[in-house]
Amino acid sequence: AVYGPEPDDTPMHAAQERYPPTFYGVFKKAADMIADQYARHFGINSVGIRPHVVYGPERDQGLTAGPSLAARAAALGESYTIGYRGCVSFDYVEDVARAFVLAALETPPGSNVVDLPGERSTPEQFIRWIDEAVPGSSARLSVSGPEIAPNIPPIPNVFWRLFPDWKATSLRDGVRRTVDFYRSRSMFEGTR
Repeated sequence: AVYGPEPDDTPMHAAQERYPPTFYGVFKKAADMIADQYARHFGINSVGIRPHVVYGPERDQGLTAGPSLAARAAALGESYTIGYRGCVSFDYVEDVARAFVLAALETPPGSNVVDLPGERSTPEQFIRWIDEAVPGSSARLSVSGPEIAPNIPPIPNVFWRLFPDWKATSLRDGVRRTVDFYRSRSMFEGTR
């Protein structure tokens, strides 16, 4: 949303000066700039965290919730179509929550904007991880829809630069944990 589509032959300095391509991206960029002003004028430190595609238990709203909804469908023996294509960075929902808590409790000086170091993959590979957790489920899962922008920052500022001990959940483990969550929830609720 902030970086826009990946440039083809754009020189690096021009890529850094690109404007966000959507109202949503402009709003996010404006919030970063406001945080910077608070740090400069009032000494209020902050960390802005930019995950890309957040997935996991209870992630069920918006276009990029598709992979999480596919994991839920597989756990329940249902069919599902993820509504977008393209290679994106996936960030497990618990990692995102941990990152926000860590940044709030151990805020470094200044105004920092960082990208979460998600694992790059495609929805098709995500389905392969689901199929490993629920064998045969890939027959009921599919991918269709537009290509979404990879949103790769021109100069990455990754979370672990602020917090060197940061460890992210692998996509494989995060998918398995998501499937397990929905399996246990359905058994607890007695829905299946």
